This record gives sequence, structure tokens and C-alpha cells, in this order.
Amino acid sequence: GSDSGSGSGQRSGSRGDRKNSAQAISSEEHDPESSHFWRAFGLGKHSVVLDIDSREGRSRFLELVAGADILIESFTPGEMQAKGFGADALLAHNPMLLYVSVSPFGQTGPYARHPATDLTLSAAGGLLNMQGDGDRVPIPVGIPETAHLGAIQAAADVLMALYARNRSGRGQHLDSSIQAAVLWSLLFVTDFAAIGEDPPGFDDSRGGRTATQNIIPGLPLPVIEPCKDGFIVMTLVLGAQGAFGFDAAMTWIGEQGGLDADLIQVDWMTWIEQLQQDSLSLEVAQRGLDQFLAHLRTMTKAEIHTQAVAQKWLIAPINLSSDLLADPQLAAREFWTLLGGRKYPGPFARLSKTPIRYERLAPKLGQDQHLLETAARKPQAALAFTSARTEIDTFPAIAAKRGPAGQVFDGLKVADFSWIAAGPL
Repeated sequence: GSDSGSGSGQRSGSRGDRKNSAQAISSEEHDPESSHFWRAFGLGKHSVVLDIDSREGRSRFLELVAGADILIESFTPGEMQAKGFGADALLAHNPMLLYVSVSPFGQTGPYARHPATDLTLSAAGGLLNMQGDGDRVPIPVGIPETAHLGAIQAAADVLMALYARNRSGRGQHLDSSIQAAVLWSLLFVTDFAAIGEDPPGFDDSRGGRTATQNIIPGLPLPVIEPCKDGFIVMTLVLGAQGAFGFDAAMTWIGEQGGLDADLIQVDWMTWIEQLQQDSLSLEVAQRGLDQFLAHLRTMTKAEIHTQAVAQKWLIAPINLSSDLLADPQLAAREFWTLLGGRKYPGPFARLSKTPIRYERLAPKLGQDQHLLETAARKPQAALAFTSARTEIDTFPAIAAKRGPAGQVFDGLKVADFSWIAAGPL
């Protein structure tokens, strides 16, 4: 279970659950239950231990399942079924249950029972090939990532299934594959929406990938560059938006005395077109880039960010942990949560009526055993709203009122006024 504004369901841990054994050990206390990872990801949770291989444990487990809304398991596919706790068996025991299986490759297929690690799943999902410079072997990120992608996908699946259950009264089995979730994460490497093709080096070949943006032969455009107190990331060419930002930056730097007199006269709004038409030489363009970068190296990340926001440069600071802790935007939104004398990342969502609050430190294993003695409950009933009052109906009554279920979101209407862009605009 976890702390939140409106909780649902009960969760229990099993001695067969391998997730708790994989936590990194803290260098301070040499205690897996006090690792930095567990302190962050166990925040707000409860912990009970139940031996589902014992007669007493099996009986109590089935009692908990009878009143549960959601069951999440990550055993090797087939293990829960071998114990008599497969999806079919537990859904027969509780027809309203959402039985969520999160596994490396899903419940079926030739790889379903293959062992996996974060590294091998990153490779199997195609993410590893997208990382690192093109002239060397792929490299993984420094912390486990793929299990979190699988968890996020499973959480999204559960939200849809809860919506469907509230319409039909029927639970179901959700089969979440971490490999598939990793594959979905690769949307960040496609540029078809912008330029009609994948960026060079982000297809099946790594060889074309460089640390620069290569638009004009012989003039590599910078992407990540140093500044006075760290590094910044930039996009100098991105249609009209990129042209406007770079021209604004060059104009401002010229006003600060950072450009040669002849460079101030260049129309940097159309410099790429001028290079393509040979009306601007590579030497002049390169000198302009060199002086542009030289001036940025005299500025701090905060100074660059201020000007980027004010003038719509496509340049942003690369934040370190210390920057995030001091970030005024995160502070203004009270992102950091103070518990037990430590700062933790705050709730993942801000809900106006049912705010999520972290009020409990990560638990020790089995510290909430008393929860096993709580009275039996029923799965949460759906709320049926009428013009006069709010009443709680049984699921069969809800299903009868709404008729047969079709697709999950049949009848749902969304007014979407959102828009998406990257960088300070």
C-alpha cells in the first residue's frame, strides 16, 4: 500500500518476491533496506511478509485477493500459475480483480521465461543502440531504467483497466512486457514529424551519429558545449524557430561586444540558406560560431537560461543534482518533500481534490504485519452520480445501467487544447 489522497486496494509482499533483494546497498549503513534507491522508491509504502507457500499463508493470501482491486506480480511467467495463483484462478476467486503481470518479455512467446537484467532489456528493446557516440560501442545509463519504463506502462494499463472495470464490473489480466515498454520509449529518436526521416545515426546504423548537428558539409553545428559553470545543450537549426533563436542570440552577443564588426552585419536569420547558395562563406560562418561559443563560455548556466527564455534561444542548461535541489521552479511548486531530515522527490502528480502526500519513510521488511489482521474488505464499488445525490451501486447494477461494454473509452469525450514543444520558448 502507499500514502495518497485516495487509496485503493491492498498489497502484500511474498518471500518469493525478488524485487526487494535487488536494491543497491547504501555505503553509509550497509543495509539494503536503507539504500538510497529503496529510500526513494519505498517512500509512502507499507510492507508485510506472507509465505504463500505455507497453508496458512495461502489461505490468508486468498482472503486478501478476495477484497483486492489490483494484484501486481513480477514472478517468472508460469510460477504463479504453478502455485495455484494464476490469473484464471484468482479472477474466478474475485471477478473484479485487476491481475497485473509485469515481466521482462511478457507472459507468452519464446523469450517469456528468459532471464534478464536492466542491461539486457535495454539492448532487447533497442534503447541501448541509441546511447553513446556513434564511433564506439553502445553504453548503458548509470542507473537501472528499464524496470521503471515497464512499471510506468503497467500503471497506465491499470488506469485504463480500472475505467473499463467501472463500466463493466469485470476484472481482467494485464500482461505488461518491459521489452515492449522500452521499445515504446524510442519515440524520442524519431524525427519523422519534423523532417520526414530519422536523425542520422538513430536508425539501424550508429556510424552516422556524431556529437554535432551536421546540416552543411564541413560545418558541424554544436549540440553540447561548455559554459562558465557547466554545460549547455542547444539546437541552432530547427526551421523558422531555430533561425529566429540563433539570430536573436547573435544579435544580443554582438550588442555585448562579442562579435567582429563584419559578423554583426550578417543576416543570421538566413545564414543556412546563404551557405547553401554560396553567398556566405564557410570561413565566416565558422568564425561566427566560434565567437558565439566563446561568449557563451563567459556566461553561467543561469545567465544563459535567463537570456534564452527572454529571447527565445533554443539553448538550455544541463542541470546537475545540485542545480535541481536549488531550482527555483521546483522550489516554487514545492516539489521536494522533507521527511526524516532528508529531501525526497515529491509526488509524481498534482491533484487538486485528492492530493498525494508522502508521509511515511520507506518501510523495513515486514514492519506493517498488523495490516494482515485488518478486517476483510470488498473491492471498491463504482460511484454512480445522479442529479440529486451520489450513490454507491454494485457492479452488476452499474453494468445493467450502462449496457454492454465495447472499447475501453467508448463514450469518453476529451477536449484537447494542449500543444507540445521542447526548449525555452
